[in-house]
Amino acid sequence: MEEGIFKCEYTLEVSEIILSVFTFLLDPGIFYWNKEEKKRKLEALSLILERSLMAPKGRFNFFIRDF
Repeated sequence: MEEGIFKCEYTLEVSEIILSVFTFLLDPGIFYWNKEEKKRKLEALSLILERSLMAPKGRFNFFIRDF
């Protein structure tokens, strides 16, 4: 935020939601996703992050880089 890369009106709330989603959705004790399913989940999360933080397109592609 300080660098001006992201814009967000609800910084704390969005941060909490993002952390909660990652913790819950990617917990192997709750869900078992195969490699393709996990990639699609991470692609969707990347898109959600870009849009919710008004980040440049592709900013969060590092989530899916290794798939």
